[in-house]
Amino acid sequence: MFKKKKDKEPENQTEGSGAPKKKSSFKIILIVFMVFLLLAAAGSGGVFFLLNKKAGIVKSALPPEIMSFLEKQLPELYSSFAILDEEIVLTDNEMIRIAKIGDTFPEQKKIADTEYKIWESNMKTLQKGQADFEKEIQIFYVSYQVNPETGKTLMDEKRDSLKQNLESLVTGSKPLTDKLRELEAKKPFFQRTLDKLFKGKP
Repeated sequence: MFKKKKDKEPENQTEGSGAPKKKSSFKIILIVFMVFLLLAAAGSGGVFFLLNKKAGIVKSALPPEIMSFLEKQLPELYSSFAILDEEIVLTDNEMIRIAKIGDTFPEQKKIADTEYKIWESNMKTLQKGQADFEKEIQIFYVSYQVNPETGKTLMDEKRDSLKQNLESLVTGSKPLTDKLRELEAKKPFFQRTLDKLFKGKP
């Protein structure tokens, strides 16, 4: 009798076919998704840091060691000085913007020049006040390095008057710069975010 032929055995599955292939594809998708989530989280964290990081003083001629001294020894003056610096940055940016408009439309340059002079006058006042303040802080720093007790006494004597001077400068500048802040506040949130990221906080 003839023996019954065995059913033909299924051919060996090649690698990557059938179920193994599905599992491999799923793993790749999962890995890609996890990497995407990590990058998104890192990106969000980076954006949050850039938007909320402490604003530095960018327009001062004081060297880093004196700036650090000011922040540690006279934090209230450092904060007021930072606000003055913001006014200078805003004024400088607006002067640049107006000057560009005047250059773009030379036939109407008188219009731009008239407005430019208003901001230029404000800038001169701010810069003079800034220079006077920086001179005093340099005196504080040197006095403190030579004799800490003498330096502290000098700082205690002058800190209030210096703070008042800084606040007076800012008060005089704000009627101009507040207009810029109002215009900035009216921009869409996305645009304001981009401005902060790529132009920096003033």
